[in-house]
Amino acid sequence: MPVEINLKNVDKIVKNINVMSKWRNSMNYFDYVARNVTTGWTAKGFTGAGLGISVNTLYAVNTSNHVVTVDQDTGEIIKQIGTDTPECLTANQTGMIAYGQSTVHILNASGTQIAQFSYSGGQFYTASNIAIAPNGVSLSATSYPAGGSYFPETYFYDASGKSIKILDYQAIVGADNYGNFYVFSDSDSKLHKFNNSANELWSVSIGTYYVTAIVATSNRIYIVDPDTGKGLVIFDGNGKFVKLVQIDEAQAMSLDELGYIYVCDYNGNVYKFDQDGNQIWKIKLATTKLKNISANKKVVYVLSPDLNTIVKLVQS
Repeated sequence: MPVEINLKNVDKIVKNINVMSKWRNSMNYFDYVARNVTTGWTAKGFTGAGLGISVNTLYAVNTSNHVVTVDQDTGEIIKQIGTDTPECLTANQTGMIAYGQSTVHILNASGTQIAQFSYSGGQFYTASNIAIAPNGVSLSATSYPAGGSYFPETYFYDASGKSIKILDYQAIVGADNYGNFYVFSDSDSKLHKFNNSANELWSVSIGTYYVTAIVATSNRIYIVDPDTGKGLVIFDGNGKFVKLVQIDEAQAMSLDELGYIYVCDYNGNVYKFDQDGNQIWKIKLATTKLKNISANKKVVYVLSPDLNTIVKLVQS
């Protein structure tokens, strides 16, 4: 049976969990911020554009809308990366990070930029999400060419920034560690799989979902739908429905290097599941309005942009 974890017995399962503390701000109102009871870890001043842990670096977007690296022990911002104002940010376990709006940047594990590119026909506007595979990047955005028209599109680039395909619809995109991309468009309610050359391998109708995230392993595809009665939806490697794990107002999802799935919801719950959707643990945080999550086998970070707070969970 899954073990349910709460803040009263969490030390038995997850050590050094961050708890919430009440701090008085300069306006004489109380803010709730993430704080570790022993180290005083705090984190404030972040937007909801994205959150990503890559190897030993945590990336976020600050309230000035710039990508920053964050100290994983203190929660303080270490440095700003460039002056772009990205609408989406992601990172993977190999050390790559990608972010962008009008311009897309790809960085390697050492933080060196290895590619930069933009769409020549217009600009990326509210680029909704972005996915990294070992050999490329896919992102979904709306372009605004000259003339005032707008075009929702999905883009595929190789790791050098060379455009290899453009789809004429906006979608939610995800990737696995084998170079494949997964695309869901609510315009046709289909889940599409593309290889790293952006050749479509298959597409299958999966029904009506409001998808906010996609991740995949070699034999499982996972989507998150925040609608009531939905949550974590699991498909096999060919897009066939396997299981629904109901999580009302599920917001975001992350996959660690061991294949475990992490989901956060708007009500402040964080979940860990195995590849078959069996719950490993659940934590109810004092911080609510969770929108982003990023995890590896050692640590989980969740972000509440409305509360300007990152909460850190250290796994045993």
